[in-house]
Amino acid sequence: QKRVAAVARTIKAATWRVVLFLCPWIRLDVQNLELLDRLRPNQERPIMFLMNHTSFFDSVIATGVAMRVTDIAPIHRVLGASSLLKIPLLGSIFQAEMHIPVHFKSSKPGTFGLDDETRKSMEADIQEAMEDKALFGLFPEGQLNREDVTRLEPFRHGSFRVAIQHDAVIWGWVAAGNNVVWPPSASIGGLPAAVKCAPVELAPQGTLQFLREAGTPLEPRAGQTEEELKKEQCKVLSEAMQAKMQVVLDGMFVELRQEGEDLSGEGFQLLKNEEP
Repeated sequence: QKRVAAVARTIKAATWRVVLFLCPWIRLDVQNLELLDRLRPNQERPIMFLMNHTSFFDSVIATGVAMRVTDIAPIHRVLGASSLLKIPLLGSIFQAEMHIPVHFKSSKPGTFGLDDETRKSMEADIQEAMEDKALFGLFPEGQLNREDVTRLEPFRHGSFRVAIQHDAVIWGWVAAGNNVVWPPSASIGGLPAAVKCAPVELAPQGTLQFLREAGTPLEPRAGQTEEELKKEQCKVLSEAMQAKMQVVLDGMFVELRQEGEDLSGEGFQLLKNEEP
């Protein structure tokens, strides 16, 4: 099954590359492209790949641009809402590629409680991906950002527990403009837009080295429990990763404004009355 899934992921990545090439009205600007040469399978550590989430087009861009078909595409596994399984064709692809569904108790925005019956299965799949030294992709905001896409929603601290456990390398993938190509309320995308995206090295030497350099202890302090330490470490990682990605996102929107792009559509509600 793993071999079939790897082939399916590779075919999908190649397909998205062709689709993007055949859509010149989607004006793609990939920044820091040279960094992708350093995004390679790691025999010592898994890779955690963080993506901001404003559109269903996010995964198309990330898979089609950031993941080389020769080595990265075959090993990526993504954490995604279980609602994707209900979408014709997409749900079948999601299952065939052995991606990991998250079953939320509610579809209400801002609600992150998980279904207890499926939590253990999800956690086992995540552990398997990390032990296989896969590229584990996730949207740390936990949901689509439908409000102000220029600002990242708070990253979920718990997302980083598994990264600490396996001393994962952490990369970010920041994109701006995907919500114009495929608005969250639309059933299908493909609208003309300028899209900027970029890879970001967040913790290239692993999470433990990052925590050391941040002055965060790796062992509990006197009177501190293991659980309290883990929460502290996750908070440090979460906030640092978000801050680094936000800097990149800010630069992208400065450029989009300077280029005269329309920032008044869906996802830009909070900017409608601002001057460029």
